[in-house]
Amino acid sequence: MSYAFTRMSDTKRADIQSSLTSIVSKDAATSERAKRILKQIQEQEAVTKLDSDKTNLDKYAKLEINDKMIRILLTAPVLFDTGGAELQKEAIEGLGQIANSLKSLPNKVVVEGHTDNIPIQRGKYTTNWELSIARAVSVIDYFTKVKGLSSDKFIVAGYGEFRPLYPNDTPENRAQNRRIEINVMK
Repeated sequence: MSYAFTRMSDTKRADIQSSLTSIVSKDAATSERAKRILKQIQEQEAVTKLDSDKTNLDKYAKLEINDKMIRILLTAPVLFDTGGAELQKEAIEGLGQIANSLKSLPNKVVVEGHTDNIPIQRGKYTTNWELSIARAVSVIDYFTKVKGLSSDKFIVAGYGEFRPLYPNDTPENRAQNRRIEINVMK
């Protein structure tokens, strides 16, 4: 058995180290690019699924897509009774379709509750803020407890009457302002 030892010059060692660092950096850049592409593909698949389910959701949902998020607007009259935060049975089917689309996405999802400006007169909730938060929590509870989505992907927000889509001057406009928004962040 024979052993050979060579002494490597500092310049040669620096060249090899530089080459290895370059290879690792290229692999890291390639890996990051691959992750971004995979995320874009997953987002596009979810959008496609939501869009194909849109025909079933059209009666009470609107889908908007921009650079920052995929937004699903759900009108509250279909989801909740007046002044309540318990999901109606007819809302479950549509939310189930949305949950199935969200399952494959790693993205954060912000569920927002919104109300009209009519003050709450009686009942469990004393302000529209409380009601809007309770409604958003009901949607998240359905997604996590019934459909099995991971709790850590959700963020809850309640805006009460303070972010209306339309002036609160007619019953029709107030109905449009009572809504849940599900925002899938990009």
